[in-house]
Amino acid sequence: MSEQQKQALNSILTRVYTEELNPFEGVLEADRQIGGITGVIFKVGLTLANHIGKISAQRKGLGRREVKKLEEFATLAYWKAQQNGSIRPGEVRLEKGISTKHYKGGFQVYQNQLLNAYAR
Repeated sequence: MSEQQKQALNSILTRVYTEELNPFEGVLEADRQIGGITGVIFKVGLTLANHIGKISAQRKGLGRREVKKLEEFATLAYWKAQQNGSIRPGEVRLEKGISTKHYKGGFQVYQNQLLNAYAR
């Protein structure tokens, strides 16, 4: 993806960390900026994909509060990829009991909690 899209994602994440945007609003903005989220990988860092390419954001050096916001952002980005019609929206691993790979039930509950909290 373009450098402009990378800068836009970093700007959006900064606004989420400072609570200028909630994670749901951040995901909607990122979706517009990159041309539609079609995939998410969240393990060591965050990678968002659209139909053309991928962009990444590291979580290295973030505090606990920022990591929590990034986890919420990744969870909601996975939801958005599903809403955009992605058959394979990626993988999000948060903690034991909350993962799209091995703990889908726990992940679904967490995702619904976030949607209820932020999507008003």
